[in-house]
Amino acid sequence: MLLAASDYVYQWTPEGDQEALRLFYKAIELDPDYAQAYAFATHCRISRGLSTEVDRRELATLAREAIRLGKDDAFSLCWAGFSLACLAQGVGGLEEGAALIDRALSLNPNLARSWNLIGWVRVWLGQPELAIEHLARAMRLSPLDFAFHAMETGTASAHLRADRYEQASLWAERALRNQPKSADAAYALAVSRGLAGDLENARRAVERVLEISPRASISKRPGGIGSLAFVSEERRARFDETLRRAGMPE
Repeated sequence: MLLAASDYVYQWTPEGDQEALRLFYKAIELDPDYAQAYAFATHCRISRGLSTEVDRRELATLAREAIRLGKDDAFSLCWAGFSLACLAQGVGGLEEGAALIDRALSLNPNLARSWNLIGWVRVWLGQPELAIEHLARAMRLSPLDFAFHAMETGTASAHLRADRYEQASLWAERALRNQPKSADAAYALAVSRGLAGDLENARRAVERVLEISPRASISKRPGGIGSLAFVSEERRARFDETLRRAGMPE
């Protein structure tokens, strides 16, 4: 059941996530102690968005069960930690999530998924250099990973936080070549190109975002947009103004 659900996850579509989540819940129904089913279900829940309190409660429940049942399982702990980071309201919550992923890495330092996820959390914590180091390790460990584009997007996001816009653009373009359906990579490309003064290509990237997620706007971004998450008010305003100038709807 978990393998069947994984096939849908790696379609990288809302429909795939929906079907994968159904199968994960079916696996949990068949085996309520299946930690990895709870853990991987968190990915689908995050991808669907966390716009309501119901969404957030569902994700928290899945993460807590993954921790309880998979306390010695690196896969379960890394996804649970990432989920808590996504639910964080501040630095303390992000650090709690990072601590869980660090625990996963102590159990299995060769799990590329853990290095990928801790890389993203380091981006959100404002530690771009450490994030790049972690994501590079993930890419070395798993060069054929189905989520390789997410590692590249994370690297783009880290360079974006470090105000290295050209490097951010290059990594976002790589991610889009590997996974043309990645709205997150397209967002990172739009913002980095716009901040670099390349408004023409920023507009093209916004068009790409809207092809992938037709309902996307400045005020309503699709789930999983890690590139633009957990930023200061000042940086958020700069990002939003850049997207606005590039043609993103309000």
